[in-house]
Amino acid sequence: MSEVVLGSVIGAALGVAGGVTGAYVGYVGARGPREKRFIAVIVAVTSVAAVLAVVVSIYAAPAYRIAAVLALAVIAFLLNRRLAAVRRDESSQGPSQS
Repeated sequence: MSEVVLGSVIGAALGVAGGVTGAYVGYVGARGPREKRFIAVIVAVTSVAAVLAVVVSIYAAPAYRIAAVLALAVIAFLLNRRLAAVRRDESSQGPSQS
């Protein structure tokens, strides 16, 4: 197996492992039921967006590759802002009953 293929496989495996670990830690660390639901939505949306960005990166023209990466960054930014709002709402309502 060539070094390039081996590096690609190891890099992809580490990326997936990091994503799964981050999703788990985010879900476990969520403070309330609404935040846990939103974390699940974030995981689903970013997983689909990341797969689409990879597919576009492989098969599309260079301009579309840049657009796909920028779209993924914008999606992550917007979801993080919404998560912060959910956390603020839950903290202002007091402790949850879960």
